[in-house]
Amino acid sequence: MSALAWPAGLVLVAVPLIAEVGSDSTTGDLDILVVDEATGTPRQRRRLAHAMDDDAVRISSVAFDTAAYRLEPDRLAFGVRREWAGSSRPNPFHETTLSLYEVRGGGLAPVLENLVVFRSAGEWDLSCAGQAAVTERILRMIPGPHGQDISVLERRTHSTSSETKSGECRTADRPEAPRTIRLPFDGERYVVPQTLKRG
Repeated sequence: MSALAWPAGLVLVAVPLIAEVGSDSTTGDLDILVVDEATGTPRQRRRLAHAMDDDAVRISSVAFDTAAYRLEPDRLAFGVRREWAGSSRPNPFHETTLSLYEVRGGGLAPVLENLVVFRSAGEWDLSCAGQAAVTERILRMIPGPHGQDISVLERRTHSTSSETKSGECRTADRPEAPRTIRLPFDGERYVVPQTLKRG
């Protein structure tokens, strides 16, 4: 379970509801609640079906993100980050996704779903030789026609490791040119291209 204080006497709570744990997979939902800090009474709740499902790539953590995701001057969203980690040593994999939710109409409405904000994947020989690619995405709120759009700064780096003649292991990084992607807000949610979402 994860909990975090939020403005105006509220607490955000995430409760994993695990239905089944197998030898190589897990199935379950995730309950997101906005709770009155003084009374402990839930004000809003949303169940994310299958949000805790995993397989060889496991969910390693769930955390809240309370950066200033202000959709409009009087509308504020909060984030839920899920971190994933692969179990293969020759093929290391880490990924973080971000979803945003807004208190709306007595419930919690999704405004952005499963945007990948970090991914690291590669393969190596368990000694030195190998390659990896790391993608980082940084979000910034910017004015748009229907509220605040999101500007995503994407940085991607490719790394190659190899053994030198002297027996040293050296890594060479090759960064790509950064690019900026705009996610427009339509008044209710952000449309995330499939290429930026968890597959």
